Amino acid sequence: MVSQEQIAIRCKDIISELNLEYLPLEEQEEIISEMSEVVYEKIILRVIEKLGEDDVRSLNNILDEERYDDAGFFLSERVENIDKIIEEEIKEFQEEIIKFSK
Repeated sequence: MVSQEQIAIRCKDIISELNLEYLPLEEQEEIISEMSEVVYEKIILRVIEKLGEDDVRSLNNILDEERYDDAGFFLSERVENIDKIIEEEIKEFQEEIIKFSK
């Protein structure tokens, strides 16, 4: 499972595609952080549909404690094709942002 930090790295590409490198580094980092949170939440919402009630409760406990890396490992053990889901959500988000910005 990809961590929120790894998603943030992927979101840096969006900064380049939108030609936002002129922004101060602090603003770029804030935008990247916000984008990565959105993508991470979209991934979580999508995979929750594939979990049973007990797993959803366990996941909620992990997320309530803000143990995001643990949540990633938990999901990678329980959701088939998690890597594919992650790639799809990142790509979809990138396309939405780029389309919206034009």
